[in-house]
Amino acid sequence: MTDTSDSSPLSALQLEYKLKNLPIYERLTHPKPGEKWIKLYSWENLDRNLLESREYSDAKKTELEYQKLSVPSHILAQPGGIMIQPVIFHNLDTDECVTIIHAGYKLCGYPFMVHGGIIATFLNESYKRAASLSKDTSSNLKGDYKVENLTINYKSPTLANQFLIVRTTKSSREEVDSSVISFESKILSENGKLLVNSEASLKNTGRASKSMIDKVNRQQESKVEILDINDHVQESSDPVVPHERQIIDDIIAIWKEEPSSESLGVPKLHAKVKSRHPTWSVSEKRVRTLLKSYGLITTNQQFTYANEIHSKIVSSIELPPKVKVTMTAKRGKGLYAKTQIKKGDLIWEERPLFFVPALANVNLVRTGRACAYCAKLLTQRSSTGLSALRGLDCNICPELWCSKDCKTLDTLHAKLKHNMSSHSNGKGSNFIDASGFIALEDYCFQEQWNALYAITLIYADMQADKSRTKAEYFSSMARVSQEVRYKAINSSAGSFDTMQGGALFVIEQQEALWNEGYKKFLKVFPSAHEEVSFEEFMMMMGTFNINNLDSCIFLTQSHLNHSCHPNTDVQASTASRTGPLKVFAARDIKAGEELTTSYVNPSHTLHQRQRELRVNWGFICSCQRCKDEAKEHHRRKSSQGMGAKEVPSDIREMLKDTKSAIGNSEIELEIPSVHGGQRRKSVRFDEHVISVNQ
Repeated sequence: MTDTSDSSPLSALQLEYKLKNLPIYERLTHPKPGEKWIKLYSWENLDRNLLESREYSDAKKTELEYQKLSVPSHILAQPGGIMIQPVIFHNLDTDECVTIIHAGYKLCGYPFMVHGGIIATFLNESYKRAASLSKDTSSNLKGDYKVENLTINYKSPTLANQFLIVRTTKSSREEVDSSVISFESKILSENGKLLVNSEASLKNTGRASKSMIDKVNRQQESKVEILDINDHVQESSDPVVPHERQIIDDIIAIWKEEPSSESLGVPKLHAKVKSRHPTWSVSEKRVRTLLKSYGLITTNQQFTYANEIHSKIVSSIELPPKVKVTMTAKRGKGLYAKTQIKKGDLIWEERPLFFVPALANVNLVRTGRACAYCAKLLTQRSSTGLSALRGLDCNICPELWCSKDCKTLDTLHAKLKHNMSSHSNGKGSNFIDASGFIALEDYCFQEQWNALYAITLIYADMQADKSRTKAEYFSSMARVSQEVRYKAINSSAGSFDTMQGGALFVIEQQEALWNEGYKKFLKVFPSAHEEVSFEEFMMMMGTFNINNLDSCIFLTQSHLNHSCHPNTDVQASTASRTGPLKVFAARDIKAGEELTTSYVNPSHTLHQRQRELRVNWGFICSCQRCKDEAKEHHRRKSSQGMGAKEVPSDIREMLKDTKSAIGNSEIELEIPSVHGGQRRKSVRFDEHVISVNQ
């Protein structure tokens, strides 16, 4: 259990961390190829929450009913109640809804047990949400549905202060009334124990739709001014010349809201920008010039750096029995199957060569609330006297370990935390300055600079390895300078950096940050001036960025090259971040075939995959899937253009885009099939749900 008392300021952060480390959260956040899960956040209903796709969210009407106070979304949203936003996963194919919600101690009826009325509320909200999201219902307003015939069967006591998983699926029962739909639901503990079984029928009453229509009519009759709920300031009616960054940000916003719009030509994209900002004085030519200068148009001149990435083969690496490493001129270093491998076979498993704990938990580690090695949150019981009795506490500082394994693995603790000498001239016991490391750790936490934090731990680990084997392995990996990588980032509007909450620095600011990071790095390792020049420091950072998996470095896995249709399934340990990574065959693999993985989300669009690969790994993918999708994109664009007046510049742009994507391959033109003038729904499956302003 986690301390979630009102007096615990870190409890919300602890719960967020614990939520994101639940096995079911990790599995649904990173679904297997073909699984269409989307993620939403809510205070146990979809208050003002919109899906990421414009097409999908247009169908989901503005829910005015949610502007009223509701029990789960406001009264219970407090420490001890529903302290953090519940997360909801919805499967677009099966209509299954999975809600993960933390039930605090204030939700108890009998001591330590969640009140039955609260459980009924959770089920009621889950059923109504499932009905509003289902593709088999006519209304997307949750308030239109009334729960009828609710049955609850309690299987085990539902203890408070834990995450509850509510899984809601459509019932196989057929309803005579077309306005009625049936669901089944299970409530599980965070450990997977069945707590509650439930069934319910829901009727579409249409009450919310009617209420919304009536309210809109009243507003129109009384000429009430409708204000934007996001306090959006209306643009002036006077013509304005927008800054180039405003134009690029707006185009990026369009692409985020409508992923399918990434394939639009410049004229249509310019028209969309003008429709969103009628007062902007911006020409089509300026839009085209800016897109090219920011690297947002697919051309043969886009910056890539694959030819600047170098690696080498180290003979001392012990490879799994079914694979071998080979260096080729076209693909570089890669793994190949020595024998035939059947679908589902475990090819290998390995533990991290370099483990990097979560930077976000630095302060929790220092106060003994998270493991000193893996940064896993510790229970209140573990962080009291029990750890000391088990010998899992440090006899110098307040830090604790969660297990004997973590204490054994943490060979750097004393050197990083308790060696305060800052005048070491050699590489003896004082080669690491702990005071310098603590200062660097604070700086990384403040700047959210995970790469600097990681390479500091990696270098410390390499220095502690007397055999120098780890240093040899790290230097053999794909290496590139972070300075080179930044050229690609800078050329692509930060690779949509604002999607991750970051800001794109101008090059002068970025260089100042690198120099400051290098100074702090040398204060941790006073004797490293000669071995680690600034150029090598930048090389280490680039090497980490293109090789890490969830901030950790795996030796064999780092040899895998990319394919948008990979033949391996790489699975991280669900039990612990320090656990072994397992690699399975995603399909039958022939002897001599290269083993591949996907560096990006396979559910992303062609344009988004190509952009992410070019910026983060320096190449434009030309796998068979990308070629096929480029041809399909060309076919659809040709089909949509039938009957429309396409200007020559549009056609030239389209042919140029296609040629850069598929090379010299022939384009097969097919007769387009008719779909009744309707477009299929398209939803981008990503870790972030973006609120769309209507």
